[in-house]
Amino acid sequence: MPYGGGPVQRDMGAGLGATEATTMIETIPLKELVSISKGKKPKELIDEEMDGFHPYLTAAQLLHGDVKQWAQGGIDAFTSDVLVSWDGTVGNVGWGITGIVGSTIGIISPNLERVDVAFLGRFLSTKKRLLNDTATGATIKHIRRSVLENLQFPSIPLSEQRRIAAIIDKTDEIKQTINDKNNRKIKLIESCFVDIFGNPATNPKGWKQFLLVPCCSLNLQMGYTSQRSLLVLDHYTSQIVHYSEAFMLT
Repeated sequence: MPYGGGPVQRDMGAGLGATEATTMIETIPLKELVSISKGKKPKELIDEEMDGFHPYLTAAQLLHGDVKQWAQGGIDAFTSDVLVSWDGTVGNVGWGITGIVGSTIGIISPNLERVDVAFLGRFLSTKKRLLNDTATGATIKHIRRSVLENLQFPSIPLSEQRRIAAIIDKTDEIKQTINDKNNRKIKLIESCFVDIFGNPATNPKGWKQFLLVPCCSLNLQMGYTSQRSLLVLDHYTSQIVHYSEAFMLT
């Protein structure tokens, strides 16, 4: 049984005043393009990097990117492989990395003459929900191999796969740049606030504290809570108000 849909219809003329034209993108079962294997527990694990040992790749490493252990004597993963978390946390995907693959990781090795690694990684990333929904196991989930093998992979030229993957990579790069800039702005604002008013939690500058109730109304029914301390300037008295419970100003 195929999973992930069949031929995809692409509207080529809608909105342009032209006669609607539809292009059918053929698909092919993933098992015809890749080989699928599992990792295994390595012979030796250590907590510090050492010559002869390689990064130990687990589901957490695929998700967060941090290596916490190094291994020797196991199944190798190469940059040409796509890795997917198979057991427990199902569906995390990684590619372009090398190391020793743990027993909870599946190794997807594509036919490089027909499949671009980055495009395959992006494709599998969109299937995480499906792999979760169809997984076996009540307590610990496991990918259903037949579902993975029968995912319908777009049958498009290798050059087109690379072009699409490059566009997505660039989009992610732009998004990350924007997020980094926003985080720097937030840190700068917080730093300026602390420089001027001091830490709200400790109030080192000795600002007078009193309840907000006399100067504004509080609506605690809006479904918004904050565990952070808050300093508010009362424009009527020119004093700083300290309030650290759940709040919503109206």
